[in-house]
Amino acid sequence: PGNKPDAPEIISSGYNATTSQADIAFTPSTSTDVENHELRICPGPDYDADLETVDATLAVGQPPVFHSSSLLATPGAIVSYKIYAITNDERENDSEPATVQRPAV
Repeated sequence: PGNKPDAPEIISSGYNATTSQADIAFTPSTSTDVENHELRICPGPDYDADLETVDATLAVGQPPVFHSSSLLATPGAIVSYKIYAITNDERENDSEPATVQRPAV
């Protein structure tokens, strides 16, 4: 029971060739009962909640940026991302999806 927390918002995402990772920056949820933010991923250009997995978790107060190499090992790979705000009683709300593609070469 209870309301969903305010959703986080992805403000930038892209492939970092220097680190071979996706960098996903976000605006954290403004809800005061949010305990952490999760980066969830799925393969391909269309986010599918049935295929999502948790890739990383950040506690509130940490810098709002995720770095992920998951599913990006192959040149041309495309990964879709969402960031979830999670409260201490496990209510959650998600951002709009973002997609990152590793260059083919």
